[in-house]
Amino acid sequence: MTKIKKFKRGWIGGKTRLIVSSPFGVWRKLPHYKEKRKHNGIDINISQGTPLYAPVSGTLKCSFEEKGAGLYLTIVSDDIKFFFMHMSKTVISVNGSKIVKEGDLIGYSGGAKGDKNAGGSTGPHLHFEARQKPYSKSKAFNPIVFFSDTLVDRNGNTYSKETQSI
Repeated sequence: MTKIKKFKRGWIGGKTRLIVSSPFGVWRKLPHYKEKRKHNGIDINISQGTPLYAPVSGTLKCSFEEKGAGLYLTIVSDDIKFFFMHMSKTVISVNGSKIVKEGDLIGYSGGAKGDKNAGGSTGPHLHFEARQKPYSKSKAFNPIVFFSDTLVDRNGNTYSKETQSI
């Protein structure tokens, strides 16, 4: 089992209070899919262009998926792959990779509907996801356990973050 290491506060644009607009595990129907799908990450409500800093050290890769994730980054650190989806800009080009250290700038959030990099996003936000090896969608788990920032829902209610191992 891998022990969860909490991220330093403020890796999303220096903010330490973040609004979760869509939690992990909910079933939802999005315009670009025909059926409901399980949400494998959490959506953080932030403005387009918010700087994002590597919350962990590891190998950073950039990819593009037209309908779903749009322009997105991954960082592989230990046995976990972190996904940062719907980016507006990244520090590396599509299909590029590089080693990053915790705290390095990795890109800027996006998600504005109609933006070519937003994929299937319906509004500005960061989709953040974590998966265990072999990194398939079935290996996604609730990434809320990594946050030391305060996470609230749209009504201002604080999310509980139980310490756990994976």
